[in-house]
Amino acid sequence: MDGIEKITRQIIAEAEAECNAITAEAAAKCAEIKADFDKKADELYDATMQTGIAEIETDAKHIERNAHLNARKDILAAKQDMVDKAFMLAGKKLREIDEDKYIAWLAGIAADAAVNGDEEIILDEAEAAVADKLVAEANAVLTEKGKKAELKLGAPAKEIGAGFILRRGDVAVNCTVAEMLSMSRKEIASDVAAKLFG
Repeated sequence: MDGIEKITRQIIAEAEAECNAITAEAAAKCAEIKADFDKKADELYDATMQTGIAEIETDAKHIERNAHLNARKDILAAKQDMVDKAFMLAGKKLREIDEDKYIAWLAGIAADAAVNGDEEIILDEAEAAVADKLVAEANAVLTEKGKKAELKLGAPAKEIGAGFILRRGDVAVNCTVAEMLSMSRKEIASDVAAKLFG
């Protein structure tokens, strides 16, 4: 039996050795596969991170650009609002000047705008206090210029504000302060803005 036991032990030893060799080879192969997958996983992680960072940077730049554009729009709108208010205030201030200066200023405008010298001056109902003086002074300016001086007062109008409308038949010239400011706005708006924001 000694011989059988020896052979059995030898077979078992060879089997164990072979088993150990296969286990070692399998472990080495597993370590190699794991190392390869780890490397690929790291590369994929790095690539994904770089792509994500690039997308975040692009998004951040886009958001920043939009924020700058919106801020500029808001600033321009605020500046435009201030220029609008400056023109509105100018219209109010013109009506608040000394009455004699106001009448003289309007009379000069009426004399310059009159083509025939016999037009009607139409004022806002609120301007009734200056109506007669304005017509008289405008005619005096026309007389000084050697022109026909027969301007007359027309029926008052509602809500035309400061200034007047000069009318002859169907032809009317709008000489209201609001209209004059509107017409001169294109020419002087940049100067007003420069004074406000310069």
